Amino acid sequence: MSTDSEKSARGDQVKVVLRRLPKYMTESEVLEQISPLPAEVIETFFRPANFAFDRAAYATLTLVFSEYCDSLLDFERRFDGYIFVDSRGNDSTAVVEAAVNQHFSKCDRARMKQDTRVGALDTDKYYLDFCKKLEDEKAIPIMTLEQQIRKLNQPEDARAQIGRLETPLVKYFLEKEGGKKTDLRRKMREKKPEKKKNIMEILMKPSSASAPSTSGTSTPSPKPSKAPKDSVIEKEKAEKKREKNALRKQKFMDKRRKQKEELEQENPKPPRAPTRENRDNRRKERQPKPPRPTPAKTLGEQQGEDWIKKLTDPKAAPIKKKHDVSKYSI
Repeated sequence: MSTDSEKSARGDQVKVVLRRLPKYMTESEVLEQISPLPAEVIETFFRPANFAFDRAAYATLTLVFSEYCDSLLDFERRFDGYIFVDSRGNDSTAVVEAAVNQHFSKCDRARMKQDTRVGALDTDKYYLDFCKKLEDEKAIPIMTLEQQIRKLNQPEDARAQIGRLETPLVKYFLEKEGGKKTDLRRKMREKKPEKKKNIMEILMKPSSASAPSTSGTSTPSPKPSKAPKDSVIEKEKAEKKREKNALRKQKFMDKRRKQKEELEQENPKPPRAPTRENRDNRRKERQPKPPRPTPAKTLGEQQGEDWIKKLTDPKAAPIKKKHDVSKYSI
């Protein structure tokens, strides 16, 4: 157990962490580059880089100062942003900051018990079977494309292929689906409507009264059926209904036409746009427009034409030059 004096001494201690050191840096290399250490430094803990982090792998060094002093501030000013270089030439800019947990103790790995499950996977039965299965699969030669096509083209009964995959559950479902299909077919056959007999065939069918009697005894003639009479009445009713519908339609159309004429009289429509033929005729009837007058010449154009006339006309007076050399000759 630690005494009160030891606890108070620990309370005054300050832990500072030197982070982002190069990943291949060792403790001796770091101490060599930051030496001499201040007198207030009690302990140092070095943590090498974890290479699993790849580019973000950095080593760290923890320094324990006995108290908050000026040498701590000088150390921070000196090495915060300092570029450290390891033995392999990798460099990194370090960062000096206070430790997050100021009261952690150093881990004693000698006292830690070793886990009994370490290395147990190498002797596990299921893992060894899995490794053996993988090796057997690798030993099977891979078939080429031509061999696969030849295998697919081999004649083999499809039912035999399905039979390999059939299980009791699969057979049950197959039989169930087959039974459903047969039941549906039977119901569809029963539901098929019978062919309707034509009325003309019934009318043209010879009656039993007109047929000659074979035996001497007279058989009573059957009563005439009411079907032909009913069909004639239904036809008459349908014709009357059609006539009524035609009359109603005619009245409705006449009424709509009258309403349309009244609306046109009240609100006459604007004249329709002329057709293409009318436009062509109108264009032919129009008189051609007079030619447009030529635009007036500018002063520069007129002067240019005058100069050209003077140069080309031999009768015209000679042009006086601005600087006549003969005039000033001695």
